Amino acid sequence: MKLLMVWGVISYTGRTRLKLSSGTLRANNYISDILGPKIPGFWAIHRTLRYLMQDNATLHVARTNLKWFRSRIILLIKWLAFSSDLNPIENLWAFMKREITVKRPKTLLKMARIILSSGQNFHQKTVQNLIISMPRRVQSCLDARGGPTKY
Repeated sequence: MKLLMVWGVISYTGRTRLKLSSGTLRANNYISDILGPKIPGFWAIHRTLRYLMQDNATLHVARTNLKWFRSRIILLIKWLAFSSDLNPIENLWAFMKREITVKRPKTLLKMARIILSSGQNFHQKTVQNLIISMPRRVQSCLDARGGPTKY
């Protein structure tokens, strides 16, 4: 089965529709295919602070992409390379992975449908609870000195 990339934004007040693409996304089309079409409209609708948390994938930290964020006054939350499991959206990805495991799609199209459906079924109240839990998650990580936590 081919690779399927999934991208989305969650916030306390809402979330973007998930963006699916097959194959590997490169830094040069991260802006044109993902950020440009999704981010400005999202902030215009939800009026949230312009903070964005993303992992340290090469395409996320490419100079051209970082420049794009700065030019739009989007502040990136500095995140350690190996702490992405603290990112609240990781819970959404885990939910989707469980759905895929249970339904065992045989084609990329069926997998895409499961992903889109499970993304829509992830309740906004759950997203809000995950975001509210961030101070506890970070404190737990600090208390464990970077070791395993219940999160």
